[in-house]
Amino acid sequence: MANIYWHYFTNHHAGGLMSPPHDVMKPISIQQEHPMKKILLLGSGELGKEFVISAKRLGCHVVACDSYAGAPAMQVADEHMVFSMLDEVALRHAIATHQPDFVVPEIEAIRTEVLLEVELQGQTVIPSARAANLTMNRDRIRDVAVGLGVRTAQFSYADTAVELLA
Repeated sequence: MANIYWHYFTNHHAGGLMSPPHDVMKPISIQQEHPMKKILLLGSGELGKEFVISAKRLGCHVVACDSYAGAPAMQVADEHMVFSMLDEVALRHAIATHQPDFVVPEIEAIRTEVLLEVELQGQTVIPSARAANLTMNRDRIRDVAVGLGVRTAQFSYADTAVELLA
């Protein structure tokens, strides 16, 4: 339970705001209805830093992950881990170790198939693992756009240098 002091400043006097008498500032106790949520943030750049600041203001516990130490979000997070999000074993280890309430992918270089699998096992991924899988895969975005009839710049795929130059 947290003690919160409630300040009541609605006494208007001579057109101004008057401070309340000391007996109006009474401590009240509020029990949190929902315990603190743990968020595993995958990617810790500047956008991630803003996310962490906002999440912490809401009372969340944030674990920031990225491939290098000292990433911006790590500087304000409660905990951090350094590993490549492309490393399937390390990604699964981070999720299993921290057992977060929410996994938030914020980086493009990530094994989205792992997110799909852990979501099927009951883990909450925000945005959904399917959304992350679609948006992190540029080729798939292009293919979906063409399939929907969206006008795009001309493009083609090449697997070899010979195909690229053809």
